[in-house]
Amino acid sequence: MDKLQWAKYYVEKKGFSVIPVGTDKKPAIKEWKPYQTKRPTKDELQQWFGNGSKNNIGIVTGAISGIAVVDFDTPEAVKLAKEKHFPTTPMVKTARGYHAYCKHKPGVGNFQDRDDLAGIDLRAEGGFVVAPLSIHETGKKYEWVAGRSLDDLPLADLPEWILAVKPEDKTPLKDLYAGVSKGDRNQSLARLAGSWVNDGLTYDECLDNAVLWNQRNISPLPEKEIERTVRSIYEKHQRSKPKQEDQTKIVTSEELYLTLESWNYIRSLNIQVEWLVDRLIPKGAITILFGKGGIGKTWLSLDIARCVGDGSPFHGYIVTKTPVIFIDFENPLAVLNARTQKLGNCSNVFFWRANNEKLKAPKLDNQSWELYKSLPQGSLLIFDTLRASQGKDENASDDMGLVLGRLKELRDMGFTIILLHHTPRNSDKVPKGSTAIVDLADHVLGLTLVKKTKGGEEIVVEDKDDEANDDKAIYRFGVRDKTRFEPYHVYLTLNPDRGFELAPDPQEDTLEEMYKILNKSGTLTKTAFAECCKGIGMGINRLRKLIDLGQGRYWDIERRKDQKNAYLVTPKIQFYSFTPPIDSVKLTNCHDTPDYTPVKLDMSDAPQPRTSVESDSFTEGACKTEKLDLLEGEI
Repeated sequence: MDKLQWAKYYVEKKGFSVIPVGTDKKPAIKEWKPYQTKRPTKDELQQWFGNGSKNNIGIVTGAISGIAVVDFDTPEAVKLAKEKHFPTTPMVKTARGYHAYCKHKPGVGNFQDRDDLAGIDLRAEGGFVVAPLSIHETGKKYEWVAGRSLDDLPLADLPEWILAVKPEDKTPLKDLYAGVSKGDRNQSLARLAGSWVNDGLTYDECLDNAVLWNQRNISPLPEKEIERTVRSIYEKHQRSKPKQEDQTKIVTSEELYLTLESWNYIRSLNIQVEWLVDRLIPKGAITILFGKGGIGKTWLSLDIARCVGDGSPFHGYIVTKTPVIFIDFENPLAVLNARTQKLGNCSNVFFWRANNEKLKAPKLDNQSWELYKSLPQGSLLIFDTLRASQGKDENASDDMGLVLGRLKELRDMGFTIILLHHTPRNSDKVPKGSTAIVDLADHVLGLTLVKKTKGGEEIVVEDKDDEANDDKAIYRFGVRDKTRFEPYHVYLTLNPDRGFELAPDPQEDTLEEMYKILNKSGTLTKTAFAECCKGIGMGINRLRKLIDLGQGRYWDIERRKDQKNAYLVTPKIQFYSFTPPIDSVKLTNCHDTPDYTPVKLDMSDAPQPRTSVESDSFTEGACKTEKLDLLEGEI
């Protein structure tokens, strides 16, 4: 079979997702991550691998393909696999070792360069592996081992010793210096050699240390094996070191100038803001969600996790379906159990608890924090809470700079972060601790209990106020203090049996009046709609904000390129507890001039709504919105 036939075999017969890769093992397409959740079409396979294409085949690992692949990249790694009795499973011979194909295990991500598994990498959720009939840059082919192809053997489970283990279960490095038993020699030497290289020792110094250490073993390793292992570890570490010399090549002002990015280059980039939860949780950002203790931050974040994991709307707001890891340092298991039962079934959401029996969630100021980098790429990570997830001083800017700096590393890898946080004792309006927390975050949301005065002023309710114990209390959830995105907020009520529910905005009366105007006139441009509503007694800028606020509940807003990029506002049936307006009102300050004539739309090619959210059936007499046009046996 040629490459195209192999690619079709993987997709159509085995249910894998594949992508094209070059001989450098890098994706040959600009965006390959979408294929972590979907399989390519026949046309894409033809384009990538047909007509004599030189592209190699990459199989996307993880849930989409149902596989995880263990890469044994050195002779020492192969030997360790034999000693550990790696299970019989489909195997590929690579240029330097073997790929073992195993069953995917939910929650398991990629790893490489682990000090306890030298020469062994894992490709799972968020990764891909080069597959037969690909050709390595050395000219060697990737080939299925005879009798151990996907059609010969079932996939084996990943062995426990491959999966990440508790840091405390590892024998401390200092204890290894006393010598180890026969079955632990290679693995222990690899860990020790890795630590020596990281400490800056030369190859000769590492080898001298290894020879001395080997003499303490009850059954010493052969000298040639000692030398081969140390050389392998040393060279692997050298290959993975960043090439500092690249920076020193820039020696003149002219060369430095040529590396800078111009204003117009930055301006020309087509970068769109993406949201995990529309207008509330930005994708690929660090969001602080603060509130006083006991106000319901965990309730709210669990509900967000459920909606994002399932891809279901969050109280009517569109979400982007994404894997969610809820990293919990605060709540007893009984609390999580009770709340998940009340919120209902959910897939694609996983918990990593501080007292997980298999592997405790590492604190952000601990050396093992980098385990988070092995989680499925692009996931939403929710940390509950900042105070419990690290042991530094919240009031010290240097300490919080370290913690937020690590979260920024995760963000820059493609993760979205929500960090739950508390408030100081003397204020519920600001997050607790150093200003570095807010300064280094991208988006700050507050969950506060509020009431409204007659003048419309928003006041935070104190614990001593009667409203704090009112079952119908209103919570404001939205931007406080800072955001790099669009400021936005919603109002919620807390139902002890189901969690938070959407509450009417204190400005609902105004929105309903605006709905009646729009319902009477039909679809209008955004500018015309604001002009028609001036009779309500508000300025144009305030009305424009209210138009944005009512989007999705009272009306839809669509940008029409065929009408000079006009924003068209169309009335719709309302969702949730709001009664659809029935009575019409006489339009005020809306004249029958060409500027404000309702837009007549072609209905033949009407697009489908962006999301389907159940609404109550049409009330008799209510306005019905028109449809818009709008490994050989060695292992």
